[in-house]
Amino acid sequence: MPAYKFKTCIIDGQEQYAVSPADCKDHPPETRSIQFPESLLSFVDIEMHTIAPLISDINDGVRCLSDEQRSADINKVLHALDALADHHIYFEVFRQEWAGRIAQSQSAGPLQKRWQQGTRHMVEDLVGIQCQIKYLFSRVLDIDGEGGPVPEKMISYARTDSSFQFRPQTTHYEIWNDAAFAEVLYPEFMYDLISYHIQECVKRELRFRICKNCGRYFCITGRRTAVYCHRSFGRKGGACNGVGPVSAWTQKSQKDEVLMGYRREFLESRGTQSGSGTERTAHGRAE
Repeated sequence: MPAYKFKTCIIDGQEQYAVSPADCKDHPPETRSIQFPESLLSFVDIEMHTIAPLISDINDGVRCLSDEQRSADINKVLHALDALADHHIYFEVFRQEWAGRIAQSQSAGPLQKRWQQGTRHMVEDLVGIQCQIKYLFSRVLDIDGEGGPVPEKMISYARTDSSFQFRPQTTHYEIWNDAAFAEVLYPEFMYDLISYHIQECVKRELRFRICKNCGRYFCITGRRTAVYCHRSFGRKGGACNGVGPVSAWTQKSQKDEVLMGYRREFLESRGTQSGSGTERTAHGRAE
C-alpha cells in the first residue's frame, strides 16, 4: 500500500493533481493545476541525461539498504526521490510508488530485486517512450502531416513496430475538489500517467505542430495558423511566439540585404561592361 494517494483528472482543459497521505483522510491534499497537455509536452523535451545521476543515486541508495532499515540509508533514497520528483510531475508518481514500497518493505532483498527488475534500463526506456510519442504526433496528430480521420491514422500507427503501448486505465467518476464531477485516475505507476495523457490527446483529437523557432512540438489551441509556441527559448528566456517572429524578420532582412548587395554588384558589373563596349564602338568609328 502506498504511503501517499496520488490522483489526477482533466477539467476544462486543465490537468488537476492532488496528493495526500493514504492513511489520513482529514489531511488536506496538496493540489496543483497545469494546462493540458503541457505535462506530456514538457516530458517529451526532457534531456534524460540530466536525470541519470539522480537515478544512479537512488540505485546506490537502494543497494545500500539492509534489513536493519537504517534511517540514514532510507533518507538518502528518499532525498534522491524528492530531487527527481522536482524535475517533472510524472516523477512524482514514481516517488510515491517507491516511497510506499520502502515504507512497506519488511526486508531489503525483495525491494532491491524489484528495483533492479523495474528500473535497470529506466533512462533508456524513457528515451524510447519520448521517441514513440513524437512518432505518434507525426503520424497521427501533426496538423501539417498527412490528412485523414484520426481514428484511421491511429490504427495505421498502432500497427507499426514503433508505436506506444497503451496501459489499461482504471478511472473513478467522482467529485473533484467539491467543484465538479470528473473521471479521476489513480495512477499506480509513472507509465500509467504518461499513457493516460497520450490517450486523452488521441481521444480529444488534439492537433500539434513543430515550433518554427525552437523545433519542439506544441498544441494548437487557438489559431490553426500559429507557427510558434509560447515556451521559453534561449538564455534570455523569451517566449518563442515573441522571439520567433523577430528572429525570422532579422534573418530575412539579412538575406535580403545580401541579395541586394549581389544585385548591386551585378548591375554595376553590367554597367561597366556596357560602358566598355560603347567606348570600343566609338573608338572604332573614330579610327
